Amino acid sequence: MSRYKLQQMINTLMEHKHLLIRAEIENPPKDQKAVEKWIKKLGDGELCAETTDEGIVSVVISGTNLVSARFWFSDPALLQMDVYAAEIIPTDIFDHIEPFGILTKSFLFLDRKDNIHQILF
Repeated sequence: MSRYKLQQMINTLMEHKHLLIRAEIENPPKDQKAVEKWIKKLGDGELCAETTDEGIVSVVISGTNLVSARFWFSDPALLQMDVYAAEIIPTDIFDHIEPFGILTKSFLFLDRKDNIHQILF
């Protein structure tokens, strides 16, 4: 394999984006199993989830992506979320959280390949 081809492969593997979301929501899930089912639609890999007095935490992680979500039982309810993957379409992620009744939403969409910089869309 040529040095050029090897560098192309490495660059492709390093191509990852990071979406951070903070959303106040109207209808948070109250059931851990529902959160597990919901988050598995966003990423494949190993699932870890836990319910605490403050909310529900869930993470799906594989060798190529990570999705984490924390639902806080506050008033209003809060979702804090990270999506890290080679290909992310932010509007698809926003559509996925829409059923929770988004009251407010803020986010950062980052490219971390060479330097960290914000992606505007």
